[in-house]
Amino acid sequence: MKGEDPTDQAVVSAVMAGDRDVFAVLVQRHQRRIYHALWRMCGDAEEAEELTQGAFVRAYFALGSYKPEYPFSTWLFRIAYHLFLNERRDHRREVGFDDGGDADDDPAQRVEDPAAPPHALVEARDLRRTVWQAVTALPEDYRTVIVLRHMQELSYAEICEITGLPVGTVKSRLARARHQLAGLLEAD
Repeated sequence: MKGEDPTDQAVVSAVMAGDRDVFAVLVQRHQRRIYHALWRMCGDAEEAEELTQGAFVRAYFALGSYKPEYPFSTWLFRIAYHLFLNERRDHRREVGFDDGGDADDDPAQRVEDPAAPPHALVEARDLRRTVWQAVTALPEDYRTVIVLRHMQELSYAEICEITGLPVGTVKSRLARARHQLAGLLEAD
C-alpha cells in the first residue's frame, strides 16, 4: 500500500488480511471529521477526543462487520454516534459551550472570504459563536441532526444510516430544529 492513495475499502481489506498498521490511514483520513462532529454534539473538546478514540478502537475491532459496498465514513460515524448516545445515557451530562475546538476541518467554522476586512472577520466569528450557542441550547435529538446535516454536510441518507432514523423523522427533526434555532437567534 506504500506510495498509493488506497480507498477506505482497500485499507479495510488490507487490515483484515493482517496488515494492522495500515489502519492508521483510516484514522488519519477520518479523525478530524469524527472529532468535530462529536465535539459539536457533546459540547466538550476533551470528551469529544475520548469519544473519537473510542470510536476508532471499536471500529478496529468491528471491521469484520463492515460492508464494503457502503461508505466507510458513514459506518464510522454510526459507531461514533452510538458511542456518544451511550455516554449520554450513562452519564446524563448537559451540553455546554466549549469554543476550544480546532476549526480547520469544521464546515461551520470556515470563513468564506479570507480577504475580508478584519472587522468582517470578527463579525463572522461572533456570528458563528452566537449560532453555536443557540445550537447547544437545542434538545439533543435536534442538535444531532443539525450537526450531521449542516456542520458535517452529510446527506439525509447518511444521517438515516448513522442514526437509524427514517428519512421522514430526520427531515422533521431538522425542520423543528431550524425553527427553534430561528427563535433562539431572534431572541438575541
